[in-house]
Amino acid sequence: MPPTISESLERARLAALPWLRRLLVANLPFALILAAALILPDFVMDAASGARRAVYTPDIVLYFLLFGVCVSFVAAPRLIAGLLIVLGAFEILHFCYMAYFGGVIDANLILHGLVEMEDVALGAAGVLSYVYYAPLVVILPYAAAWLLLRPLLPSRAVIPRWSLALLLAATAVPVQIVRDGSAIRYYPVDTLPSAANAYLTFSTLFFDRLPGLVIADAAKHAADPHPPRIVRNTPPAKATIVIVMNESLTSDHMSLFGYGRDTTPRLAALRGDPAFVYRRGISAGVGTRSTFHSFWNEVHDPRDEEAFVEQRSNLFRLARESGFRTIFLSAQRANLMRGNGLQYVDVLHTLESEESRYERLHDEMFLELLREIPLEDRNLIVVQFRSAHSPYADNYTPRIELATFPTQGLDYRRFQQNSYDNAVRYNDLVMSELIDYFRKTVAGPLYVFLTSDHGQLLGEGKHQRIGHGMLLPEVAHVPIMLYSQNGDPAIAAALRQMKDPTHYELTGLIDRAMGIEVRDPDADSGVFYINGYAYNARAGYITVKKSERHTRFTRHPAG
Repeated sequence: MPPTISESLERARLAALPWLRRLLVANLPFALILAAALILPDFVMDAASGARRAVYTPDIVLYFLLFGVCVSFVAAPRLIAGLLIVLGAFEILHFCYMAYFGGVIDANLILHGLVEMEDVALGAAGVLSYVYYAPLVVILPYAAAWLLLRPLLPSRAVIPRWSLALLLAATAVPVQIVRDGSAIRYYPVDTLPSAANAYLTFSTLFFDRLPGLVIADAAKHAADPHPPRIVRNTPPAKATIVIVMNESLTSDHMSLFGYGRDTTPRLAALRGDPAFVYRRGISAGVGTRSTFHSFWNEVHDPRDEEAFVEQRSNLFRLARESGFRTIFLSAQRANLMRGNGLQYVDVLHTLESEESRYERLHDEMFLELLREIPLEDRNLIVVQFRSAHSPYADNYTPRIELATFPTQGLDYRRFQQNSYDNAVRYNDLVMSELIDYFRKTVAGPLYVFLTSDHGQLLGEGKHQRIGHGMLLPEVAHVPIMLYSQNGDPAIAAALRQMKDPTHYELTGLIDRAMGIEVRDPDADSGVFYINGYAYNARAGYITVKKSERHTRFTRHPAG
């Protein structure tokens, strides 16, 4: 005789009681512990850094509890452990970036860090005593959570193949990114929990930014490939053109341009010299490689891939074809110049060949090197500094007497600002010594152009960020200066009249000194570009529109 409805319900109740008991005794505590482990790092980070960033509303806390409940039904403990390891790794990277730079990380910045891994490691090592706590903010709560979760694992109610359902749910944002063809909507936000930002960041990294680098989207990066026209005038019989390319030197921290601290006393002493012109400038990019790609190849629009490949307007190539001896001296490694025309350089000295000399003299090694290199009638000399690069405190040790700003017993932000300003003071010494050396050594026409690859944020202003690589106009604030003697006065006059000169305009002045003019048929008058950290604007770019009254910046983020 079949059971009655009441009997069936009673059997179902008796069968469900052990499952419900497991749910109450194990799954719900599991969910609470996991949610606490995900939430706690934000509060610890806020307390450790003094910031107040992530906002936890009741609905966000509920989402974390629901996530914990969902994970509690996964049968395999190894999958749960793997999930914690992956989430923990993402969050550690996120918090390390926050501790160092002062903001949330995104996919573009991760790629920037991968491109400049050595510099990132050196910079982190230099401030380790200030940011060591960042990994612990994640490791300690996660480790404690796992110790508490392990005894609950055998007692939980589980659902077979539930992990597949969770994996499908985790693909929600990646699938939407692929469908939209854009990741902008899914970039991290400062007020979101770090775990949520980690999920968004790595979704955009793996499903938008990395595929975009592997498979170039022609529509996204299209530019008119009309080649530039090179107009060759009569080159000067004699001329020495020097390009001093500083590293991470922002005009915002140079007293020459009105900064409140006396960071550039020697350059400031040249203010009254008619041979010296100084302007606040705009760099071609927010990272070293992206700036160099545009600067040395003299490419107006960073999206014009053909121009980079053909190198028709490469500065070293043009110089050599005009009879100049090309000399490249760098306190950094040669890999920064990939694709930028080193094959057209006659004399090459980089950190690889001069490491022992750099360890002894730092950027002052250039004065010793230059005395060993004979000059000819026509010379193009590039000198690439390092002194304003992180870790700043490591770069002025040969002249510790210049370090007038204290670096001991300070909070992280003030330590970075003071050590950076000390580095700028050392930078000021070496730049002025180079100018003096060439002024006394070169009898013929001399042009010493000085600028930087990009600027640097020091935790000030509205962004409160530290470092570079971010797609912000302030990261492109650089000095553009010229010391000239016995040369064409029209070149100095042209720079003196420029409002917010750009790197592209600077290379035009260098061309004029060589008797060359590069005419790009695609260039719009008054429109210039700041490239993101990646080649060919694949990490976004900023348009710069200049008029007599205003300079306007428009951001075009990647995606």
